[in-house]
Amino acid sequence: MSEMILKLPTVTAPAERLLAALRGCHDELAARVRGLGEADLTRQSYCAEWPVAQVLSHLGSGAEIALAQLEAARTGTTPPGPGHLRAVWARWDARRPRQQAAAFAETVPRLHDAIEALDDAEQRELRPYFHAGPVDLPVVLAFRLAEQSLHAWDVHVAFEPAAAVDAGAVRLLAELLPFGASMADAEVLGALAPARLAVLISDPSRRFVLDLGAQARLCPADDGEVPGSLRLPAEALIRLVTGRLDPAHTPRGPLPRAGRPWMTCGGCTADTDPRRHPATETAGRSLSAEHAPAPEADQVRAMAYMALPVMAARSHRRAAGSRTCVGA
Repeated sequence: MSEMILKLPTVTAPAERLLAALRGCHDELAARVRGLGEADLTRQSYCAEWPVAQVLSHLGSGAEIALAQLEAARTGTTPPGPGHLRAVWARWDARRPRQQAAAFAETVPRLHDAIEALDDAEQRELRPYFHAGPVDLPVVLAFRLAEQSLHAWDVHVAFEPAAAVDAGAVRLLAELLPFGASMADAEVLGALAPARLAVLISDPSRRFVLDLGAQARLCPADDGEVPGSLRLPAEALIRLVTGRLDPAHTPRGPLPRAGRPWMTCGGCTADTDPRRHPATETAGRSLSAEHAPAPEADQVRAMAYMALPVMAARSHRRAAGSRTCVGA
């Protein structure tokens, strides 16, 4: 059983920078799917239950809903409720794959254009409705960027196995990593806590601590002691905490340039070998670590291949009458 801790981050990136990244991710994905036939649009994406066209439908319907929420905030009217959302999803789901792809290419830029049309005061003051209540516009844009860039990767990787999440998006999403890793499996957490692991990323360089206590948190690094560390590129960590780092899609090559995940523990250093592990079978694609024995090795290894992945979002899943996409 998992607990989702919803704590909105403080987004420091300006709206124009987030919007530029959103446009870039969309344009690249739109170019990828332009002109695809039925066979390619119904090809399996990285999302376990969605073909390519359904991912595009998810992004397009999400943009349509976000546009309605933005307009409600701008006009001071009531934001769309659950009935409106279900109607939007049903309309998109009823389309054929080519229709979904075409509607995606037309709808997402409308949201971007509407945001760009806001004047400076509106960008500062508007608080569109998001999940539980109104939030600042940069928060909405940051979460749209997470949706757009990660789901774009879900499609790109179906055609190009070595694809990476857009580099510009990764630099911005690195600010959201403490929030993005906020799902914890209660059973795994109970078995491992209390424990701490340093997580060091590159491109951009950041230092975090995976702190397992009453809750599981990926927090900015502090001065406390940790038994070991996990080093990997920011792009790989973003995919890890959103259930997208598996053996076929892990950075390869010599360190440090290629950025393959690397762990140190009790004086030992080792490369990591991502694979499925029974303890994380329900948590999506996961990461395990093989390294020389050390007094703390078992705990740190468990934290690497159990705690981080179970903090990831589950496969983007559908429930009766709803559509849930958590963490990405």
